[in-house]
Amino acid sequence: MEAAVAEYRGGRLEAAISGYRRVLRLHPAFPAAHNNLGAALKAARRPEEAAASYRRALELRPDYAAAHANLAATLAGLGHRQDGLKHAFHAMRLEPGNLRHRQILTDALRTKRFTQASPWIVQAVESCFVMDGIEHQLLTPAAVSLLKLNPVVSEALAVVTEGNDETLSAALRGQTLRPLFKERLLQAVLTRTLVHDPAFERLLTAVRRCALRELTTLDGPVLPGLYDDDPGLIAALACQCFINEYAFAETAEETALVAGLAERRLKGSGLAPAEVVLAMYRPLYGLPGREGLAEQSDHLAPALAALVRQQLLEPLAEGEIARDLPRLTPIEDAVSGAVRDQYEANPYPRWLSTGTKAARPLGEVVAALFPHIERAPCRARPDARADRWLWHRQARCLRRNALQRRADPGNRPQSGLARLWGPQSTRGGALECALRRGRRAGVGQPG
Repeated sequence: MEAAVAEYRGGRLEAAISGYRRVLRLHPAFPAAHNNLGAALKAARRPEEAAASYRRALELRPDYAAAHANLAATLAGLGHRQDGLKHAFHAMRLEPGNLRHRQILTDALRTKRFTQASPWIVQAVESCFVMDGIEHQLLTPAAVSLLKLNPVVSEALAVVTEGNDETLSAALRGQTLRPLFKERLLQAVLTRTLVHDPAFERLLTAVRRCALRELTTLDGPVLPGLYDDDPGLIAALACQCFINEYAFAETAEETALVAGLAERRLKGSGLAPAEVVLAMYRPLYGLPGREGLAEQSDHLAPALAALVRQQLLEPLAEGEIARDLPRLTPIEDAVSGAVRDQYEANPYPRWLSTGTKAARPLGEVVAALFPHIERAPCRARPDARADRWLWHRQARCLRRNALQRRADPGNRPQSGLARLWGPQSTRGGALECALRRGRRAGVGQPG
């Protein structure tokens, strides 16, 4: 078994397949060998055989989380996304803390639109939003389809479509829609992703407007979440407005009410409701007295602490990074200065989360990308030949680019990083955001 694993890690897939099959001839009821054989077959671009091996491993051991995850990824590649999704859910239920399983589930959910839901499916999708290392934006369409199946959310969407703000405000204060403020999946989606669904935009815009009117008029009971102990939805809505850069429609009445609220910010302990409502219309870092809000962040409820971190602490940290960034050349003309100010005020893209994939040996990666290349054994270092091959390929690319530049100086082929980041620009805001997130993740630290 160890020899077959070594062959697989070294990228010698046919030898690994033969080795696993020898093991299975001796021990046909060995689930790990069936799973490993499936991995080698998948890497060798033989997905149907790989799926059969994974299924055999699960017949022998139904609670084998790795086999469920591998089968889910293989079925998705074969176009059987519904079956793959079931196995992805099983893998995550068996090992909820496994990052790879959640990444496979994320990939399976990318194109999923639910037509029915069960509590454990909602819980599984919700749990994906609380784990780092997942690109949560990919989950948004699936999560929104689940939310629309929720009776409370569905009723709220219907009220907004058929009624007016007074009808919605009364329903939110009453028992019918009060549970909306406890929907954790809705809060997670609003806090972690950019929601681009027209029906939800109408609902969120109306809820924001109702909260502003009730707080500024104070002529009756206010919405749940403004003054009670669970302001999760109100804070999440403020986070969503910051994420979409305050793109929701704003009436002249709202603009006037926001200006008046900013002038008479309510006093109180912690983060007052006035600041939370203002954060739905303007970022907290632009408010006067923001230093006091930053000092209170350690003593706030989790939802409010996340709001302060997003709208105040992180922009302040990016401002400190901006002051330390070296300037290669000064920007003196008015147009370039205006472009710089625009991008620094509204950096694009504003990263919310990034996916993280488990590290794999270099030989395994190369073998998966180029299965037709046969690699000879290398005793001293299994991946040395792959290293030489990759460096040789990179050198050829650089030489080709140099020849193209010499032949046509105006046509400058872009490197991989240039293609990723685009042409050089003055997007300081995006760079500061990248540096801050990289430092938080421990990437790019001086060593």
